[in-house]
Amino acid sequence: MIGYSENNSDTMPLDAEFEVSDPAAAKGITTSRQEHFRIEGTSFYKFNKLDQSAIFTCSQCFFSDNEDPGRTTFVTGLIFDDATVTHRLRFQTPFRDIVFDEDGSLTGSAKQTVAAYWKHLEVSGCTVSEANTLLLGGILCD
Repeated sequence: MIGYSENNSDTMPLDAEFEVSDPAAAKGITTSRQEHFRIEGTSFYKFNKLDQSAIFTCSQCFFSDNEDPGRTTFVTGLIFDDATVTHRLRFQTPFRDIVFDEDGSLTGSAKQTVAAYWKHLEVSGCTVSEANTLLLGGILCD
């Protein structure tokens, strides 16, 4: 179970830009820079403030000249408290990650691929995720 808590230390850094006490900085899981990272059987609660998201992509990729290629993360058995999780997935620099939803617990449809939105990915079988939806900045493909 992963959830944002108001009871955080003001001195423990979350990442290079934010402090844990900053509610906008809360991230449930940040995916790996390595291939085949898996998130299984995880429940998410209370990611509903500002730019919070239950899952962020690409750990340690927070610099604009990042040359890392995209990595694939596999998810299954996820549970989101829809009343308190505004955004399930958010893509961040370098916007190249791929998330494969094995059972539909992330996207609502099993065996669906989610990638960061790029214009050239607008092809048959892919749907752009709207700006304010659960999958921020993503495109869903069958």
